Amino acid sequence: MKTHEDASDSEGTMKNYRGIMLDVDNTLLDFTAAERTGIYEVLRSYGVRGTSEMLDQYSRINDSLWKAFERGEIERQEIMDVRFARFFQEIGLDEDGKEAEARYRAHLDNSAVPVPYAQEILLWLGTHYPLYVVTNGTAKTQYSRLAKSGFDKYFRDIFVSEDAGCQKPRKEFFDYCFARIAEKEQEEAVRAEDYLIVGDSLTSDILGGIQAGMDTCWFCRGDGTGTEGIVPDYVIHDLKELKDILL
Repeated sequence: MKTHEDASDSEGTMKNYRGIMLDVDNTLLDFTAAERTGIYEVLRSYGVRGTSEMLDQYSRINDSLWKAFERGEIERQEIMDVRFARFFQEIGLDEDGKEAEARYRAHLDNSAVPVPYAQEILLWLGTHYPLYVVTNGTAKTQYSRLAKSGFDKYFRDIFVSEDAGCQKPRKEFFDYCFARIAEKEQEEAVRAEDYLIVGDSLTSDILGGIQAGMDTCWFCRGDGTGTEGIVPDYVIHDLKELKDILL
């Protein structure tokens, strides 16, 4: 595993990637902050004062469902259908989970809090490489958040799991991405090894990139423990460190 300090082939030489693929949630946009505010707003709409313990309960339920989705055990829609119902059952709130999901989704569609240096690094990357979004989630929400942040203009294409019909880390998701790129660039095929993926999730972004045959860069926003045996090519703790990898 390399850090940004030993990532360059040679000083001042740009890495020869054909394109950079970037995750959205907690890579470019602060999903954790959006989620926290959204959950509190949903609870407030039912006359409940949210607590950090409740947020932890929701996050545990939601994370377990998304992990099951990544493993191909459930469909994406099941997450939307059951997560609030399970959460409400756990906290003893007798309300309609699907109605709560609609309220939460309306909040997320209008939430676009950038992570530090996201605007700066996209501006820099966009002058050197074609950029692509690769994200799991609901297409309407992801397109809305990228547009609201103004980040959509930096990307040559946006690939969302809902549109692809499969999700990261499945190789089929990346096959879909590369087929779309080849079609747009009017090429017979593109090679996965010519692309770098950047994301915060080891089990989604990094494992997916490895299985697709890409170089991988883990945006580690924590202490770097619990790598689950998944080894990225590069590790950064700050988006600005991408410049050191790619120069």
